[in-house]
Amino acid sequence: MTIQSLLKITRGLTFSLLLIGCAVSINPIVPESEATFDPKLLGNWEEIRGQDRAVISRSGPNTYAIEYTKGGKTGKFEARVGRLREHVILDVWPVPRKGDIPDSYKDILLPAHLFLILDVSPDEVALAALDPDSLLSALRSGQIRLPYKHSKDELTLTGTTEELRETLGPYLDRFGAFPKREKWRRA
Repeated sequence: MTIQSLLKITRGLTFSLLLIGCAVSINPIVPESEATFDPKLLGNWEEIRGQDRAVISRSGPNTYAIEYTKGGKTGKFEARVGRLREHVILDVWPVPRKGDIPDSYKDILLPAHLFLILDVSPDEVALAALDPDSLLSALRSGQIRLPYKHSKDELTLTGTTEELRETLGPYLDRFGAFPKREKWRRA
């Protein structure tokens, strides 16, 4: 397998994360040591104002397995739930299918982490992603300081987990940080 092929696979794995136009990170915002488990998240979910579907199951003590279907294509993800200040955060990353990546390349693949504000009730979930334009503006103006990379189609935060938590904690309280909440109901 060539590096070009590996890059195509990596782009494909993060494609479904980027479909919703969000900022991603190379490091988690919810470390394993601070993850919690909420059984209300388990089950089959459908987007209220859309056609997306998700099946959420438990994959570890404080880790979820997610099969997310959008436009007839299904991606597999893992996630953790944790708190950051007053917010409940869902930290999601892609999990490649067996055989997608040769063993010799597994150690160099960096999964992108997407973090969402989460509000869970027994039969409804509300999710909101960071607005990438607002975040990029705050980064460029120096209002918040985090290492990042920006290209035409994506904003990738490259700070450590500690830097993300310290910097994004106060940022989450800003007006416009999460402009749109998507609601899901239990299927």
